[in-house]
Amino acid sequence: MKKVLGLMLVLSCCFLSACSLFDKEGPNISITSEDAIYVEVNSVFDPLNYVEVTDNRSDLSDIIISSKIDTSILGEQEIEISAMDKAENLSTKALTISIVDSTAPAIELIGEPYVQLNYDYEFVDPSVIVTDNFDENCNITVDSNVDTSKIGSYHILYTVTDSSGNQNSIERIVEICDTIAPIIKVDNSDTIELTLGEMLSDDITATDYIDGDIEIEKSGNINYLSTGNYQVTFTAEDSSGNIATETKNVIINPLIATSASGITTTFFDFTITTEGVYYTENTVLSMTVELENTTDHKIEYYSRFNFSSDKLNKQDFNLAMILSHSIIELDAKEKTTDHFDIAYSGDANDFYAATEMDFDTVLTCYEVPLKNKYDICFQELQDNSMTN
Repeated sequence: MKKVLGLMLVLSCCFLSACSLFDKEGPNISITSEDAIYVEVNSVFDPLNYVEVTDNRSDLSDIIISSKIDTSILGEQEIEISAMDKAENLSTKALTISIVDSTAPAIELIGEPYVQLNYDYEFVDPSVIVTDNFDENCNITVDSNVDTSKIGSYHILYTVTDSSGNQNSIERIVEICDTIAPIIKVDNSDTIELTLGEMLSDDITATDYIDGDIEIEKSGNINYLSTGNYQVTFTAEDSSGNIATETKNVIINPLIATSASGITTTFFDFTITTEGVYYTENTVLSMTVELENTTDHKIEYYSRFNFSSDKLNKQDFNLAMILSHSIIELDAKEKTTDHFDIAYSGDANDFYAATEMDFDTVLTCYEVPLKNKYDICFQELQDNSMTN
């Protein structure tokens, strides 16, 4: 058996030697890529991925690459690939590699892609972050039409270009808007005090830094014809829908009239009715008052009124409206609450149209000048009262 095995080993070696003697054909090296070989800069490159090596007897011994490709350098580089079979037949193939940069730079916004900025505020562009696979510094251009002096939507286009001409871009939207509410110019205190017969001043205004002067709306619950504590809200809205409000407490204090007779008359409210409650008169002005004798002796006096209007025939209206309340007696230092009911046979609009009320308490019913004059327009007081 040992002799048989030894003989077979000798025959095999002889066969292989014979094959080597007759194998004169080197390995075949072919490029698998149909196109030129392009390799991205700074990438990993293995030449064997681009060639195929075969041998007629499939007994390759070794494959040798002549040099290493440096993918950090743009341009063409050449290497040789050598293959040897076990018959020591050697084949060589030149391989040309083009190192290229075909990757666009990466661009990223610093900050948000949508920026809301108030009108006329300074816009500071937060810019972008750029990275590239080859260039340390790329060219950045910014195309912007942002105009903070005009409300609207604007676009900023950032474009980055590397040395190989690869481009990338990104956009930011800047919205110029009005988010600031108007400023209401009103007394800084929480409470506004008025006297019966007065109304809130027309000097309460609102201004907006875009729209300028803005109309104010008043709402609340206030009766200008009666003393009391009320609350009023002032509201101003600009063209962009920004709303400003100011709420104030309003105190309407009594109207206090003094006279040479020593009587102090305090008015608390005015009420005009048209029910024809006194004979043929169809208009009654009622007033709740407090009367105080400030002297040290008893007084008998009359309360006298005169109403006038700039809108009517002043002389005729005055003659018709000179009215006297009945005689009143007050002891020294006495104080009392009473109602003045003044009946008038004319139109109720005469009372409403009145723009001045003259009043005094006199010790005689003779004609005397009335000391206290008040600019009171019942029509305006009623029209401007609020119940909402």
